[in-house]
Amino acid sequence: MAKIIAKDPASVNEEESVTFIEDRIKEGKNPPLEQQWAVNIAFLTGKQWIVYDKSSQKIVERPKDDWWEERVTINRIRPVVRTELAKITKSKIQFNVIPASNEEEDIDASKVGTQAIDFVWRNTNMDEKRFKSALWQITTGTSIQKTFWNDSLGEEVQLNTLDEHGNFALDEKGNEITQTKRLGDIDNSVVSPFDFVFDPSATEFDNAKWCCERILKTVDEVKDTYDVEVSPEGGLSSTNIFNGILANVNGQQSDFKPISMENGVVVKEYWEKPSKKYPKGRHITIANGKLLQFEDNPYDILPYFLTPHNLVPGRVYGSSNIEDLIPVQREYNKTRTQRRLNQTRTGNPRFLYQINSLIDEPTNEPGEKLGYKKGYNQPNWETPPSEPGHIQAELDLQLRDFEDISGIHEVSSGTAPTGVKSGIAIAFLGEQDETKFGPIIHNIETTYENWAKFVLVLMQKYYIEPRMIKIVGKNGQVNVKEFQGSDLKGNKDVKVVSGSAMPKSTVARQNFVLDLWDRKILSDPPYNILGFTLIFSCFHRIPNLPKKLITDKIRIECIIQRN
Repeated sequence: MAKIIAKDPASVNEEESVTFIEDRIKEGKNPPLEQQWAVNIAFLTGKQWIVYDKSSQKIVERPKDDWWEERVTINRIRPVVRTELAKITKSKIQFNVIPASNEEEDIDASKVGTQAIDFVWRNTNMDEKRFKSALWQITTGTSIQKTFWNDSLGEEVQLNTLDEHGNFALDEKGNEITQTKRLGDIDNSVVSPFDFVFDPSATEFDNAKWCCERILKTVDEVKDTYDVEVSPEGGLSSTNIFNGILANVNGQQSDFKPISMENGVVVKEYWEKPSKKYPKGRHITIANGKLLQFEDNPYDILPYFLTPHNLVPGRVYGSSNIEDLIPVQREYNKTRTQRRLNQTRTGNPRFLYQINSLIDEPTNEPGEKLGYKKGYNQPNWETPPSEPGHIQAELDLQLRDFEDISGIHEVSSGTAPTGVKSGIAIAFLGEQDETKFGPIIHNIETTYENWAKFVLVLMQKYYIEPRMIKIVGKNGQVNVKEFQGSDLKGNKDVKVVSGSAMPKSTVARQNFVLDLWDRKILSDPPYNILGFTLIFSCFHRIPNLPKKLITDKIRIECIIQRN
């Protein structure tokens, strides 16, 4: 039976709830955007001679004009995505909890809050999820992450069972009856834009009244989670839409092979903000025509965090640079294909001879000797024309277009521009090239700032029992301490250190610190900045090792890296 928690459970109609959510999903779908996302992913994976078939709603290979037509694909989009992905995920995001007052108790609580956010970041494997989220952001123009309280996580504890009078239940021998239960913990997942819809009237996601996520699960998982038996959906073969859309490209299914699930079902999870009609909001879950869950929204917000790549005025979803690179990529492939065709033709010139002049028909074998009759002109190969100069000029222009549109030039790819040899000049050009990522980094920092605030809210609400958390210090030392939500003292104002997510040069940072050290401004180098935290901690474990020997060793390691 579905879990129904409502003021009047009898008023909840299963059929109406299912129909309501299905209608919401249809209302929130955006086929043109989904089409563009699928095309972006196809180009990223090298499927670039394609068109979108509106009748089948699939991406298919464009038919060839001639059977002998050869197509050259030089994927310039993948390295652009790879470079940008590395840049926007390179630096660690730094959080800072603002104390509620100048009281020492609040200041201490804010420090605990900063440590707690760091613990959740590591505990939910946010480094990997940040990477996956950034890939969606670059590819489709928007990344989506969901943060929520997961009752199936956390440490296992033994809890007493209560009887109908609220007393501890006893067995036949008079022993207390206990049950094993998990404490629960904060969880995070990366959501595909293809599996997410929201209020289409919203121009900002913060203003959206509702949203819905589709999740592929097995019927056994549904039974374990919701205690409701659901029939599997027939023909279900993919986790999300774009797997199926791309499966037919070139008639191959190697890159995007649909996931066959005979016992699979799509769980549709609907979230609604508090409103006048529903003061506590709504959280409804359905699957294959059955109601699984109907309850109040346990949060005051929609537990999703969207990060646009390039902002589009009046639209929640951002745009991807791939959209602008696709026309250039198409022309680049055409030009390279034309060059290949020219090479094929000129590399196999025609053999010219007078009719009836040859003694034997040519076989084109290597080292073949041909005889020709006396009185006829000697057979010769046709002199091929040289390649037109405009082809190379066109290729050079297209490569510059790639750099200008993507914002990633030679210096960003690890190559010094022609004629530039000064290290300071190269560093300056690299910094200017990375400045273009400023708006994108700002969007990322804003998202994670809101995420951190929500994490503190969840901790204060659900971390009721004391639990042990691991805190990593500046020197890489791990400390274990007892923590519960009340330790935060109500602090939930978090700021991300502005610019902390911007890509930074490790070598430049090390040089700056070493210069301060050389000038005696720093007595001891900050080893965490130099990147030698592990070496420093290992040396300190050696008893009676002189401190000067440690600093000299670190200095030598830094000089080796610089040179």
